[in-house]
Amino acid sequence: MATSKAQQAPDCFRQGKRDRLRPDLDGGGSRSPAQVLEAGSDTDMLQASTEDLSISESKLAAMLQGLRSSRKADLQTAVEDIRKEVHDIGARIGALEECTDELCLANNEGLFQALAPDLGQGDLRIDRAHHVPKPKNPEQDIPRAIIIRLDYYSSEEAVLTAQRKTEVMPDNKITLYADLAPTMARRQDFVNITICLRYNKIPYRWGFPT
Repeated sequence: MATSKAQQAPDCFRQGKRDRLRPDLDGGGSRSPAQVLEAGSDTDMLQASTEDLSISESKLAAMLQGLRSSRKADLQTAVEDIRKEVHDIGARIGALEECTDELCLANNEGLFQALAPDLGQGDLRIDRAHHVPKPKNPEQDIPRAIIIRLDYYSSEEAVLTAQRKTEVMPDNKITLYADLAPTMARRQDFVNITICLRYNKIPYRWGFPT
C-alpha cells in the first residue's frame, strides 16, 4: 500500500532518534564495574566537598556574628567611657564661705533648686562636693571655690544655663561656672599629638567635653 510523504516523515524521524540513542545505550551498558565504582567515588567526593563548603560557610557566619558582637561590646564600652568623662565634668562655685561638706551639700542643693525650679530634687542629686585645695602661698585670705559633682550631666547643664541667663544671683558674691580642670588636664596629656596634627594640617575634635 502506497504511503504519502507526509506519513513517511514521522517514521523517518523516529528511526533517526533510535539510531542516535542506540550508541549511547550500548555505551552505557558496556561500562566496566571499575568505571561504575569510579563514578560512584566521584559522586561521594562531590558530596563530601559540598558538606565541607556548608560547614565552612557555617563557621564563617559564626565568626562574623562573633566579630559583630565583639564590635558592639567595644562600642558600648566606648560609650560608657564617654559617659564617665561627661559625669566627671562638674560645676565650680566661687566666693562661698568656708563650710563643712554637709553644709556645702545643703546650701548647693538649695541654690540649684532656685536656679532650676523645674527640676526635681532627684534630678539635682549631688554626687559629692568639696573645696579646692588651699594654695601653698595664698596672697590673701579668700574663700576657696567648691567643686560640685552632680549625678546627671543634663541637670548640671540646666543649672549652668539658668545661671548664665540669670541677671541677679541669690547672692551677688556667688559665681557659678563649669569646672574645666579635668578637660585642661586631658588636653595637656595630648599636647604633643595635637601639635603634630596642627603641624600637618589634620583637623581633629575632642571626644570629651571641653
